[in-house]
Amino acid sequence: AGVSRPGALQFTSAAGVQAENLRFRLWGQPFAATVRGTPQGDIEIRSAGAVAVGALPAWPAWLRPHLTGTTHYQADLRIPITGPPELTLSSELIGLAATLPAPFTKAPEHPMPLRIGLAFDEEATRLDAWLDDRFQARAIFAGAEAQSVAIGVGGSSPQLPDRGLDLRGHLDFLDIDAWRKLLPADNDVNAELQHWQPHIALELDALRGAGMDFAELHLEAVLAGPDWRLAVASDALSGTLRVPATGNRPLQLELDHLVLPQPSAEAPDSRLAALDPAALPALDF
Repeated sequence: AGVSRPGALQFTSAAGVQAENLRFRLWGQPFAATVRGTPQGDIEIRSAGAVAVGALPAWPAWLRPHLTGTTHYQADLRIPITGPPELTLSSELIGLAATLPAPFTKAPEHPMPLRIGLAFDEEATRLDAWLDDRFQARAIFAGAEAQSVAIGVGGSSPQLPDRGLDLRGHLDFLDIDAWRKLLPADNDVNAELQHWQPHIALELDALRGAGMDFAELHLEAVLAGPDWRLAVASDALSGTLRVPATGNRPLQLELDHLVLPQPSAEAPDSRLAALDPAALPALDF
C-alpha cells in the first residue's frame, strides 16, 4: 500500500487530526480517504474504493478462479480515545461474479448487499457480517487467525462454537455432488478442512447427492478423518452417509430407509431414460 498527494494530514488543538482527499493504493486498486478528529482525540477515517476480487490474498487457490470481477466498497474506521477501534465495510458487490453451486452463484450485474463490522479488542478481533439478508456470520480472531466462525443461512442466527466452524440454518437447495467436484482431491484441502473442525446443521427443501434428488430433509454433518459423516432424516431417506472429502473412494451408506419413486424408463422426462450407470458415484452399502 502507498500514499500519494493531494491530501495531507493536519492537526490543531481545536479540531484534532484532519485530512481531505488522501489517496491510497491497496491490492493494486486506488481509493480515497478523509480523516476527521475531535479535540478529545477520537479519530474517524472514511474511505471508498474498488478492489479486484482475485487480488485479495485471503482466498484459497481452489476458490480463486470462481470469484472474479471488481467491486466498489466503502469503509469507516473509528478510533475512539477509549474503547476498541471499530471498522465498518459495506458494498453492493456489483461487478463481482461467483461461479459456485447454488445458492452461492452470482452474476456481476446483480447487487448483493454486504456489510461487515470489526471490533479490535485487546485480546481478540470480533467480526459480524451480513450478506443480502440471507447470510449472517460471526467470528473471533486471535491476531490474523480465525479461532471460531459461525454462519447462519436463511435467516438463522449464527452460533459461535468454542473453536472451528459452525454452519446452520435453511437452504432451498444443496448439491453435494457439485461441491465434491469443485473441491480438489489433494491433502492440503483435507488438512485445511480438518483444521476448521466444521459442523453443519441444515434444513433443506431439496438435496442432490450420489446422483439422486431428495426433498424436505434435515442434514447434520461433521468431518470425521478423511470423510464427511452425514446424518440425514426425511420421508424418503434416513440414515448416515460417509462421503470422502477428497479423492475417488466410494460413498458408504448405512440407511434406515430409502424410498424411491417408480419411474418409467420409457417416459421422456424420466431420469431413467437418460441414466448412464457409469456416471453414478461409487457406492458401498
